Amino acid sequence: MKVRNLCTRTVPLRGWTLYDARRENVYAFAQDLRVGPGKTIRLYSGTGTDSGLTLYWDRRKEVWANSAPERAFLADPSGDVISTWSPYP
Repeated sequence: MKVRNLCTRTVPLRGWTLYDARRENVYAFAQDLRVGPGKTIRLYSGTGTDSGLTLYWDRRKEVWANSAPERAFLADPSGDVISTWSPYP
C-alpha cells in the first residue's frame, strides 16, 4: 500500500490509522512519523524492518485480498476519513 502526501506541508502522522473496510485490520502509524510534501510511504503487510518511509505491518497474512469490495481508509487522529482507495468502482 502506498500513501502519498499531496499537501504542501509536512504532516505528522501521530494518531493516524489505515484500515480495511471491515476494520479487522488496523495499522497505527508510529508516533514520531512525519511525511514531507510529495513524499510517499510504502506500507507492506509482511514482516521486515521499518526504514524511513518504508514500513512493515508485521502480519503473517496479507491484509489486502485483491478482490472486490476491497477498500482502504486513511483516518486522522479524530477518526475522520481523509482518503480512501480501492481498485474497484
